[in-house]
Amino acid sequence: MTSWMQNEELFSQLLRKGKEAEYKVAKQLRDAGLTVQTTEMVLRKSVNEIAKFEQDQDLVVGKQGIFTLEVKSKNVRFTSIKDFRFPDIIVCEKFGFDKLTNKPFGVVIISQHTDCCIFVPTLGFRFWEEREVYDSVRQIKVRSYFCPKKYCYSFEDLIKALKFRIPKGMR
Repeated sequence: MTSWMQNEELFSQLLRKGKEAEYKVAKQLRDAGLTVQTTEMVLRKSVNEIAKFEQDQDLVVGKQGIFTLEVKSKNVRFTSIKDFRFPDIIVCEKFGFDKLTNKPFGVVIISQHTDCCIFVPTLGFRFWEEREVYDSVRQIKVRSYFCPKKYCYSFEDLIKALKFRIPKGMR
């Protein structure tokens, strides 16, 4: 178990920031006419409870809950996929994603500065690359998945894809 996970203050701060990002994305999806369920923010009683939350999905979209999305908040300023300044996007940590029994429809990357969102579909997983990066907030090295920017889409494209796949009465 890494030391940052035992730092309850840091863990709680990161959890709150993550939940805030989830709620922002959920609001944008609801404003587009989609039904979205979010998971309740629950602070664990101890670091040993982490396994209870490993399979939680951030957002469930549609009245039948057919599509799930993961949300990742990034400290990067962008207003569209076009002005995202890096050639690749860090999608998520390999360890956490690989443990998911039910993979999400995609991952939504939200800018902490602009609330702009980029959609990374998991259908394009074969194009993702695995690399080790240093997380300066948690002060650890982590294996992460990166997706080339050319396989990422705008938030509007995500909304169109969901509306195409979810029948009107089920949205």
